[in-house]
Amino acid sequence: MPELAEVETFRRILHDALVGQRLDHVDAVEDTLVFDDVHPDVIQQALSGRTVVDTGRHGKHAWMSLDNGAHLLLHFGMSGSVVVEDGENISHVKLRLQSAANTVVYRCPRRIGRLRLRHDLYGEPPLSKLGPDPYTALPDADDFASLFRRRQKTIKGMLLDQSILAGVGNWLADEVLYQSRIAPHRKAASLDDNDIQLLRQRLQEVLALAVDVRADETHFPKHWLFHVRWGKQEDAATHDGLPLQFDTVAGRTTAWVPDLQS
Repeated sequence: MPELAEVETFRRILHDALVGQRLDHVDAVEDTLVFDDVHPDVIQQALSGRTVVDTGRHGKHAWMSLDNGAHLLLHFGMSGSVVVEDGENISHVKLRLQSAANTVVYRCPRRIGRLRLRHDLYGEPPLSKLGPDPYTALPDADDFASLFRRRQKTIKGMLLDQSILAGVGNWLADEVLYQSRIAPHRKAASLDDNDIQLLRQRLQEVLALAVDVRADETHFPKHWLFHVRWGKQEDAATHDGLPLQFDTVAGRTTAWVPDLQS
């Protein structure tokens, strides 16, 4: 699933391609799963002829703001993306936005993403139910610690809880815990102040780098767990040769390194 860094990359694509542009043509495919709370015709009418004035992102949600006060809210599910058309055939397109300068499409192969129209972004779900965004509004040290103290959920489950911090998904949680040397199944309440502040520092660092390279995994450092955590391979090991273990924690397949994380 696209996580914070990937969604920020999609937002930047939208911003660079469409801000300041008039949407001359909007084509919304009739899909009652992707357009789950408003008919695609309504979105098509709301966007057509309008000028894109800004973009934004909170957690795994991005949006495009229009000159009529409406916002197109995008969630990407497991496989959604935003792509600028360049003449090649693009499959699974659910929404096409065309200006004089560019054509941008939202594609969603597994139909788990969502396209919604909002007028009060933070006054309505889903944004009204989200916690702070750890890239744009990471809580200070004291407030961050208060999120985890006395909580009996696993620390992996806490990181995945979008009402606590919005934007962290499975691979980001595994990476941050690996770099913090914290076992994913530990209860949040078991972390001491040093654990929590190291966790905050590593979260900030991982997000900053991933966003800076526009979520391009080829630019992630070679020592990152990201490169070896996929596929649950029996012989999976870190860059330094330490074996990975795969467990189900907080309902998600979790990769971690018992020799380093405790």
